[in-house]
Amino acid sequence: MNQNDDNQKGVFIGEKFLQHWSYTKRKPFSHSMAIVDLAFLILREKRKKLHRATIKECAEGQVFMAIQNIAIRWGWSRCKTKKFLELLEDEGIIEIDASGEGAIISWLESEEIGISIKFEGGGA
Repeated sequence: MNQNDDNQKGVFIGEKFLQHWSYTKRKPFSHSMAIVDLAFLILREKRKKLHRATIKECAEGQVFMAIQNIAIRWGWSRCKTKKFLELLEDEGIIEIDASGEGAIISWLESEEIGISIKFEGGGA
């Protein structure tokens, strides 16, 4: 972040929010809800996943998921989801490493959007 961090205000959204009806029943997601959900996915998903008889491993700050699965989660079409993720990548918010099987999505610390992900131990 920048030198004015002391003056920054924010809202903490805890994991309990993910079970609240206002979040779980809200489909299709708005763009802002999709960004928050993506941040939660990156924070919460397992670092190792079995996918088609191979293990996909992600570093902290990354998630491996098929674009189609994200589209279903958000209540969007695959095409809209892919375009939105590409837009976030163009803005420097995420980085996408796509293969035919899915995508590793990395969250980049971006002052553009003002969302940072805090992992255990305090690092972002």
